[in-house]
Amino acid sequence: MHPAKGVNLDDDQKAVVGQVIPWTMAFLGLSFIACALLIIGMPPLSGFIGKLGLLSALLNPLGLGNGSEAPISNAAWGLLALLILSGLASLVAFSRLGIQRFWTPAERPSPVLRRLECVPIFALLGLSIALTFKAEPLLRYTQAAADALNNPQQYVMAVLGTRAVPSPEARAALLEVQP
Repeated sequence: MHPAKGVNLDDDQKAVVGQVIPWTMAFLGLSFIACALLIIGMPPLSGFIGKLGLLSALLNPLGLGNGSEAPISNAAWGLLALLILSGLASLVAFSRLGIQRFWTPAERPSPVLRRLECVPIFALLGLSIALTFKAEPLLRYTQAAADALNNPQQYVMAVLGTRAVPSPEARAALLEVQP
């Protein structure tokens, strides 16, 4: 019994067409692809917006719209190349791992996954997609945090301007000393 001519065969000479992929493996495989694209930083997902923020900070360290052009250091060019090459290496590694784990036929049973267990995966992937569309408030927050770290005067003045409150032990010792 030989298959008809032109039929796609796998390693065991079985027809590939018509093999059923269990829904759990399909769901886990597609979720893995989505998470890998997030981690790698592929557009249009939120990982890309973060990587774009890093690249724009490297290419314009003084910020956008400040009117002055600062020269880009060799270290910045090196980091830029490393960011891009790491994305490419991650893409290759995640692709190989995903194909090997989810799409290569194996003689192991498909994992059992209840539909309720899919909810957290959908929620986290949905939040990451929402983060893609609502990235501006988060970018403003992180820019404000970076500005506060670069210019700590405001924080220092706030700390120095508060009045000292004695600890409970110091308060008890102060009461013992006073008649």
